[in-house]
Amino acid sequence: VLKNYFHQLNAVFVVLYLYFFFWISTIAVNYEVIFNNPSILLNSVIVMVFVGILLNLNSIPDTVASGTEFLDYIKEDIFKIIRFFLIPLAVASFSAVSNSPEAAEKFCYVFPLDWIIYVIALCLWMLILIPTIVINVCI
Repeated sequence: VLKNYFHQLNAVFVVLYLYFFFWISTIAVNYEVIFNNPSILLNSVIVMVFVGILLNLNSIPDTVASGTEFLDYIKEDIFKIIRFFLIPLAVASFSAVSNSPEAAEKFCYVFPLDWIIYVIALCLWMLILIPTIVINVCI
């Protein structure tokens, strides 16, 4: 199953994984900012819901006319639907963390100054990149 997944993984998704792991590592290292200020988390979830619904409504093909076709669309593109909710959550929470007063000294604009974030993100990314290269090039 994983072999098929890595075989179908293209460069765009490998880059999206890098951004995802960078977000995960930034939030993990700065978790106290989010959990000490619940309004950051609430605001990020509200942005996720509104923007995610709009992105998903915009991506529904014109050919989806009935309820059964809509359910088929959801089954076929469930990862795209999840991605359209996850991206606004990541952007809103990353922005809130990087601009919060508690973390102001930890960021230069939107770039974290803590090198451990970059190490964690790159290590996680290698978990996707190396099997993708091995399966697509060597096998």
